[in-house]
Amino acid sequence: MGQTRAPIRVVIATASSTVREMLRMHLECLGCSVIAEAVNAAQALNLFRSAMPELVMVDTAVPAQNGVDSLALLRAVRDQAPSTTLIVIVSDPADPIAARMTQNESHDFAIDPGDRKCFELMWRGLAAIYPELRRPSAGVTP
Repeated sequence: MGQTRAPIRVVIATASSTVREMLRMHLECLGCSVIAEAVNAAQALNLFRSAMPELVMVDTAVPAQNGVDSLALLRAVRDQAPSTTLIVIVSDPADPIAARMTQNESHDFAIDPGDRKCFELMWRGLAAIYPELRRPSAGVTP
């Protein structure tokens, strides 16, 4: 009998409760486990260090705190755990940090939760990295 792999553990960092809720719902439908949510970059960094998840989602607009902004968070995750999957959430394409983060090759891919195809793109990107994830049912939007 095949061995069942534990769900992919996820930390989400965005100040938007709506975006956190949408991402959690979609990730759980894919078979992931959202183990922590952060509303600022410093909190996300602490949660990352204590939980060591397989996947971290960082909003370009997540507020900075204690000298840690979204770009510093992204770099710290990549430096401290290079195998961690990083997804950049671009909720405000006009944000100057968004351009710097999406040009930075230290993340795996970027999504825009305002784009109606966002979650299909997220599924494809994650399935390429984690083939054990469930595909959402056709016509079912979590």
